[in-house]
Amino acid sequence: MKHYSISKKILIILSVVWLCVGAPVSALDPKSFDENGIYHYDPSFGCDNNNSNSDTTYTVDIQDNQNIKDIYNLLINSGFTSIQASAIMGNLYAESGFNSDAHEVGNDIGYGLAQWSFGRRTNLENYAQQKGVANSDVVMQIEFLTQEYNSSYKSRLDGTSFKDSSDLTKSTESWMTIFEAPKMSPENDPARLNSKRIPAAKRILALYQNNSSTSGVVLQSSCPIGNVAVSGDIVGTALNLALTSPVSNGKTQKSDARDTYQTAKDEYNPSADWTDCGGFVSTVMKASGVDTAYPMGTSIQYKYVNDHPEKYTVIKNASVSDLLPGDILISTDVGHTILYTGSEQYPYADASLTQRVPSVRPSSSGVWMLNNGSIVARAIK
Repeated sequence: MKHYSISKKILIILSVVWLCVGAPVSALDPKSFDENGIYHYDPSFGCDNNNSNSDTTYTVDIQDNQNIKDIYNLLINSGFTSIQASAIMGNLYAESGFNSDAHEVGNDIGYGLAQWSFGRRTNLENYAQQKGVANSDVVMQIEFLTQEYNSSYKSRLDGTSFKDSSDLTKSTESWMTIFEAPKMSPENDPARLNSKRIPAAKRILALYQNNSSTSGVVLQSSCPIGNVAVSGDIVGTALNLALTSPVSNGKTQKSDARDTYQTAKDEYNPSADWTDCGGFVSTVMKASGVDTAYPMGTSIQYKYVNDHPEKYTVIKNASVSDLLPGDILISTDVGHTILYTGSEQYPYADASLTQRVPSVRPSSSGVWMLNNGSIVARAIK
């Protein structure tokens, strides 16, 4: 969505081996606000940008789940072809990671699946009020997107490849340029067109093009799995549970945590402290379904991932360049664990015992962990 961004240790008692201490937060580089939208993954910058709709070489990790399937089928049910729906969803992935309650990190300008901003966000919120549903309602947002398309964007998109939907790559680019209209940088990958939007569109098409029917569409005013957990997706779940901006120390109560985490922790780890880093990571792993046996406590987690080579690849002496989205960093030296999400602006998520509830964290958090004896545990899918 078009907008212009705005710039803006205490060690815990070491005898308690699972205590979670916070990494120092360095000043944010204003350049980190330059890119538009919320980007969840970047495992490989750049990709094959040919015009084949059947290319199945992906640089994104999108797994089939009910939330994504519902969005796709809602678009099909609204009159879009499979290629048009996939092109739209490639853009939604880059904008929000399919999180209908996504707030733009750092400034809260963009909101929702398409990161509507300014007047368009106001129109979305007014439409939700008229419908009597929450702003985050998935069905409502797709209805609103379709209305915007038909009333304001169809005539412009009819002059592009999006109309005949014969070319997925070009259709994805046309939707990005005209409907989303993000800041077009860097030159070799404008608004992550090549590294996120097109690969995501191809992945969606491969998942659902042979199942373009209305079966399974959730025609109700909520989609809780999309707002709390993403089946089989560590990153999507972590970003749905953590606060979308780094939280300051002192935020330690249940009411300080994101409402989605309040729901998930009470279900999966009710005994965990709201600020327990191990409790947060355990909740993410259980809620996503990736590992429903993942324990709490960093020392226990450290032993667990090493004792289960069938579940985890453990990397020692790793560097930042070795990390992939979904990796778990665990350090028994400082008694802390965090998740690497690969997000553009805040690439980590964690909590810190007695200090703060779960939130996204800057790149300095991961550097600090790796400099303090952290191993990297990577789930084997």
